[in-house]
Amino acid sequence: MICFVLVSLLLIALGVVVYLQRKSDRANKLLKAAKSESHKQLAKKSAEVFDIVDKLRKTQMVLLESGRASALATLSSGILHQISQPITALYGMAKYMKEEVKEDDKFYKPVCLMEEQAVELKGKLENLMQLVSHHKLVKETININDVITKAMGLLVDEMKKRRIRWLAHLGQDMPVIYGDSIALQQVIMNIAMNSAQSLEGTEKDYIRHFVISSEYDKTKDEIMIIFIDNGPGIIATDQEKVFEPFFTTKKNALGIGLSLCKNLLAEHLGSIEFTSEREETIFKVRIPSKNSHALQVRKEQDVDKLKILVVDDKKIIGDVFDVVLGRKGHEVKYANNLKDVISLVKTVNFDMAFVDIIIPETDGIEILEEIKNVRADLPVAMMTGYSVSDKKEQAQMKGAVTILKKPFDLDDVRKVVKEATGKEI
Repeated sequence: MICFVLVSLLLIALGVVVYLQRKSDRANKLLKAAKSESHKQLAKKSAEVFDIVDKLRKTQMVLLESGRASALATLSSGILHQISQPITALYGMAKYMKEEVKEDDKFYKPVCLMEEQAVELKGKLENLMQLVSHHKLVKETININDVITKAMGLLVDEMKKRRIRWLAHLGQDMPVIYGDSIALQQVIMNIAMNSAQSLEGTEKDYIRHFVISSEYDKTKDEIMIIFIDNGPGIIATDQEKVFEPFFTTKKNALGIGLSLCKNLLAEHLGSIEFTSEREETIFKVRIPSKNSHALQVRKEQDVDKLKILVVDDKKIIGDVFDVVLGRKGHEVKYANNLKDVISLVKTVNFDMAFVDIIIPETDGIEILEEIKNVRADLPVAMMTGYSVSDKKEQAQMKGAVTILKKPFDLDDVRKVVKEATGKEI
């Protein structure tokens, strides 16, 4: 909700900018004093503003959709709670009747069937309530085959409704893993439903197949969950986007399923990959065994803890660095002016600095020079969201190790730090 309000405020602010820009255009036309080149620059900036407004409107809609998804989860939780009341009563009555009716009674078998169905329904309801209400990851030692069985148990009717013939081939003597069973159920259900929806697009007389299997990769000490369907496949132009948040080819879908899967698996030190062609799409999920998981955690703890300086006029950039790198144990300091930068560089033994090229009150190139005067050995990467080739050349001449084009992600930062310092983050 906070994000939505912030985006709305940004839209209002940008609306004012656009209005003032238009007023400026009219004034320029009346005065006829602007040169041709000035008009071109003004038109370019106006186009950039309109583009930003359009993107913010889209972002606002995405946040609205996310809010609806959250509201739906809350509503579902309430509905499931209401349904649980009569199911609990039915289950209790069926159990009581079974105890009271003798085995040779003609009603004994029907009562036993009632109890079995009530138990199954109660189990499915409990699983659904866990899925809807679950938020924080709670990791424990689990068997992946149990997770697969529970997840697919909730999708039996979905598969039947779509006329999908499905099979589960679960590996024997599988090592346990360390993870959150509910989160992994979500992963399995999301990928399975993705296959089911893909198969739904085939012809009515087409024989639809879906197979889920579990295997143990001894060479990597990883558990594999493999999903195979014989649907139409994912077209080549979409394959590189399938894990992007809010990307979808389905009508009335949020497009967060596979992105969510990737994030949840990352929390388990796992991964997801796929191959797709006509009549065969294969998704492979890999999760380290419990022993391998512990080893990887120890390796992460042994990684060098770095001290990073971030210089930008927008504090949000510093906050992003702090959130992403801080949770990995690295120390991040933020500054937005030359005085604070020099004070920090003199007192903190930084491993790396990231400096924005364009800072309103102080030029980024000047900050780079001053940093180098204090710490000539400190690697400095310049950041920019603009096309300023002259500034880039100056930065490289003054000793910048590279120029990072905004927007960039953690992989870009990791690569720069590795190349500049030889250290991992």
